[in-house]
Amino acid sequence: GGGEEVYPSRVTQNARNARYKVPNGYKVYSKEIRDSVKRAHPHLANQTQDIIKICKNMYSELPEETRRQYEERGDHLRTAQQALALRQRRSGAAVEVTGV
Repeated sequence: GGGEEVYPSRVTQNARNARYKVPNGYKVYSKEIRDSVKRAHPHLANQTQDIIKICKNMYSELPEETRRQYEERGDHLRTAQQALALRQRRSGAAVEVTGV
């Protein structure tokens, strides 16, 4: 639907190579703010672990209601991802999965 986040992750028929990224509230939030954090801290642009630490700290400081909204979005994406993966397994075709 319109306005949904898209997080591509390739799912293959071969179970050994299947790659699922389970969306959660933090992942949705960090996807939204990561670029602005890099801009705010240009000296850390290539320091992934430091960027992640900043994002995690920012997420933990969000009001509970805001975190709950991100968790709900993560739940929605996870449900959609699971449904699509099930359809993929039933059809035997590789598909593009949306989700973190």
